[in-house]
Amino acid sequence: MSGFLYLAQCGDLPRYKIGCTTDPASRIAALQSIAPYHMTYVRVLDVGSKGRAHAFEGMVLGWLHNTLSRGEWTSDVQTALALFDCVAPAVDVTDDYPAPSLGKSGARVAVTDEQLEFRLALADMEAHGVPVGRVFGMSETMPRRGGYTPSNWQARIDAALAKRAAA
Repeated sequence: MSGFLYLAQCGDLPRYKIGCTTDPASRIAALQSIAPYHMTYVRVLDVGSKGRAHAFEGMVLGWLHNTLSRGEWTSDVQTALALFDCVAPAVDVTDDYPAPSLGKSGARVAVTDEQLEFRLALADMEAHGVPVGRVFGMSETMPRRGGYTPSNWQARIDAALAKRAAA
């Protein structure tokens, strides 16, 4: 299994995350899910193995220890890039891992009142111990895609809660 050393940037900010991974595509997606801005790779190096990636990560972080904040984040990109140039043997594969798409606007889609009511009803059902997937005969995430309307899901919710109360 290959190991990768990466330098990722958070938006247009001078904030850079240094790390290692065995799956750069999944890692940037995971970083994106917690970052306040769009994450992009500045540099991704295939260093051969997971162990080598950890060793090189330790070297880079060790040299940058005075500039690190919150673990593996730095603002000293010039030194970080120079240290990445010292990693050898390595293959630069940055172009193979573009930033994940954020959709049209990069923002969440607004939830309608109907969707909010439905999600709150699901939460109430779960709070009462009703297995949502069994009530609807599917996974709990499927109703978000649209197939249920207030007229048919409300009846199922009421029936499931009544059955639960009777038991």
